[in-house]
Amino acid sequence: MTRFNDLSGNRYDMLSVIRRVENSRDGYVQYLCVCDCGNYKIIKADNLRNGHTHSCGCLKKKMMADKQFKHGGTGGRHNKQDRLYSIWRSMISRCYFPSATEYEYYGGRGITVCNEWHNDYSVFRNWAINNGYSDKLTIDRIDNNGNYDPINCRWVTMKTQMNNKNNNHLIEYNGQVRTLTEWAELIGISRNILSQRINRYHWPIERALTQPVKRM
Repeated sequence: MTRFNDLSGNRYDMLSVIRRVENSRDGYVQYLCVCDCGNYKIIKADNLRNGHTHSCGCLKKKMMADKQFKHGGTGGRHNKQDRLYSIWRSMISRCYFPSATEYEYYGGRGITVCNEWHNDYSVFRNWAINNGYSDKLTIDRIDNNGNYDPINCRWVTMKTQMNNKNNNHLIEYNGQVRTLTEWAELIGISRNILSQRINRYHWPIERALTQPVKRM
């Protein structure tokens, strides 16, 4: 098995590496990454280093999105406008396409994109450029239960975004990374009960997520 130096903190195309996680079932080293579009994904170290994986998958869906949305043109993968378009497309995809990987945690929870951004990519692009966008920043919702709109969105560093996510307690289980709130909604128990199991009683994650709640 090839040994790897720690890739945490590195950037590979549209992916920023957060931390190493458990090896895959076939024994390969894996890392939790966040894509420029905001999605999280666990990716094998091999695929990061050899350039096989460039994003969470949003680039592969770009052609399908191009057929559904009008935009102001794109350039190469490293072009600023192209990166902004990928962020915009992914934002709309996870809010409105049930087939999107993260739909249940965005559109499925009622999170939407404001009409101005949803209907016209150029409006979103102009807002981004006029409100501090750079290739080193990612879009972040100030209120994680709020919508994508100019009042609730900002461009932040990865450190700021992770601090914002950490306030919601990211939990990894079976190769999936979700906030404590998202796990509670998924398994059908209250956020308070799940929080107590993990933070107060220090249950193992598997037990906390799988043990049924006793009903009185």
